[in-house]
Amino acid sequence: MSGALSTNVDKPQLRMASRDVRADVQAFYDEYIALLDDGEFDAWPDLFTKECFYRITTRENAEAGYDLSLICAESAGMLRDRVRALDKTMMFGPRSYRRFLSGLRVFYDNGGIQTRGNLLVIETLVDKPSQVAFCGRFEDKLICEGGNHLLEKRLIVLDTEMIPNSLIYPL
Repeated sequence: MSGALSTNVDKPQLRMASRDVRADVQAFYDEYIALLDDGEFDAWPDLFTKECFYRITTRENAEAGYDLSLICAESAGMLRDRVRALDKTMMFGPRSYRRFLSGLRVFYDNGGIQTRGNLLVIETLVDKPSQVAFCGRFEDKLICEGGNHLLEKRLIVLDTEMIPNSLIYPL
């Protein structure tokens, strides 16, 4: 499965989604964020299709067309492995993330829905003040299976090349 998502969702073949669809998609993202912010990482892969694509990269890499990734997974199984690594093998200081989405744009796409929006992640360590950890955009493709939206592709493009070494939890 090719992981590349267009960096321009405003292509002529896309058309704006209806208010009802946009509201359903917003509700999906609200649940996605709540699940992650509450630390329910075991359930996170269930929000993706079995053969999904999840990638985090920098704006410089995306604009240059490079496939370089900070994190890349090509299936829900790989996402589950990432969660298992968080639980079992990774060592890091206690912290929490709060994720904020804005500027959500929702378009119909052949066989699904394409979205784009802004992402801000605030990180809080137990002994330090909260700070901006990540800022960028997301470009997703969702499909509907059994009445539920699932992510088929998720591309997160971070605005800076200066990535903190705390990219631990899913975005």
